[in-house]
Amino acid sequence: MIAATKEGIETGPCFLRTAAWQDFQRRVGRTVFRFSDDVYVVKLAIPFGMQYLYSPSYHILDMWDEVTRVAKQEGSIFVKCEPLTDDERVRRRMIEAGFRTARKSLQPQQTLVLDLTKTEAELLAGMNKKSRYNIRAAEKSGVEVRREHDLAAGVDLFWELLTKTAERDEFSVNSKHYYQELAKTPGAELYFSYHGDTVLNGTILMAHEGRGTFLHSASHHALREFRGPYAMRWHIITMLKERGFTECDQWGIDEERWPGVTRFKRNFGGTHVRYIGSYDYPFKKVPYWFYDKRQQLRKH
Repeated sequence: MIAATKEGIETGPCFLRTAAWQDFQRRVGRTVFRFSDDVYVVKLAIPFGMQYLYSPSYHILDMWDEVTRVAKQEGSIFVKCEPLTDDERVRRRMIEAGFRTARKSLQPQQTLVLDLTKTEAELLAGMNKKSRYNIRAAEKSGVEVRREHDLAAGVDLFWELLTKTAERDEFSVNSKHYYQELAKTPGAELYFSYHGDTVLNGTILMAHEGRGTFLHSASHHALREFRGPYAMRWHIITMLKERGFTECDQWGIDEERWPGVTRFKRNFGGTHVRYIGSYDYPFKKVPYWFYDKRQQLRKH
């Protein structure tokens, strides 16, 4: 199901390796070092005035001399690489190159992927009974899902929903500017579900090369009786299918970190994909040791 690279290595969301995504990183104030069309590192800050380099592509190993030069030039304490692949050959290659398994990942390392080459009946059959009921109930109550083309107004509305959701569910969010720039990135699409004129929930979708990925979602908890999130998921699934997309990525499940979100996403079925994880290559061993210990303490 997952698209293969020229070497036959199966990989996850390829939008993270596009020029458009690199440009988005620059627009939100990050420094990007580009080595080829789809290989780059971005400089990310961490506490105590330190920083590291991040890449979503294991092909940085093919350009390691250049990566090393940039890391030393920038004073980076380590390089983090998250290949988003389930291929064990990549894990072995990372370890053999001197990387170590990281305690913290930036991108979700587990997800659920729906096969949109199936019929709508097959997709519904792959969901649990509750989801099918909630989808029908939302339709009967008049819930509608619409794409928002006025991005300025749409992001304002999404930000309002998101901050309330984050406060309720106790998770952190990026700045409003981040979502404003994300909404302008090629492939990003913004949707809202409504009951009459009342907004129920919002979703930022990334549509790229046959795969639609649910990047960010937020909902109005007080209006959950209208089942807007169920209407939203089913609308986007069927819309992507009509547009000829072959995959829909639920983008991130984790029973321990996000139990409620994970239960919700599992309701829709799909193939469970577990990536090989996040890897760090320390350049400054003492600062990295303190950083790593801090991550260990935060996990406990």
